[in-house]
Amino acid sequence: MGNTFLERFEEAKNEDKDAHVCFFNDGKVRKDKASTARRIRDAHKPEEYWAIEDTLLGAAKSYIHDAEFDTIDMDLMLGLIYDRRSLINERIIGDAKPIRGIVRYYTGSIKSYSDGKQTNEHDYYEYGVGRQGYIDYNFLLEALKESKLDFTGPESFQEFEECILRGEPFDIKVSASLLSKKKTQTDQVTK
Repeated sequence: MGNTFLERFEEAKNEDKDAHVCFFNDGKVRKDKASTARRIRDAHKPEEYWAIEDTLLGAAKSYIHDAEFDTIDMDLMLGLIYDRRSLINERIIGDAKPIRGIVRYYTGSIKSYSDGKQTNEHDYYEYGVGRQGYIDYNFLLEALKESKLDFTGPESFQEFEECILRGEPFDIKVSASLLSKKKTQTDQVTK
């Protein structure tokens, strides 16, 4: 970060320029300004994971007032990140590589279910606090596993990259279910 006024002025001027282009699992392509792209340095911080988990928990707390449920799931939009200079008209130049291991994320639609039937009337995504940021893909998978949350999606950054580069949209979900916990408790009582 610059020290002189002119250095700080030049940095401020560049804040609104595109820095990254992100290719998401839902097929969308989005650009990030330099001011947003700076947050990539936080991709390894636990707070980025906690923001994702907290969004799911916020929805669960909200939905409990509407109906009973035993399972909740949230869509995640994850994007493969390229430096904008690696692309021309949103097409990858030559053998340009994405930023290794880091993805852009947005939390999405969240649904609650009871015995497989959807119970939430309104989507938390429409009225709750969604989150966005950058996160290390493999750290995300490890944190989800540690939190005993289920993940539906590519099982490594490399697999994620391959799926994105195929160009076909695919779903990524984070889920929590009390069904397995109830079954375990029932099994323990009947022994």
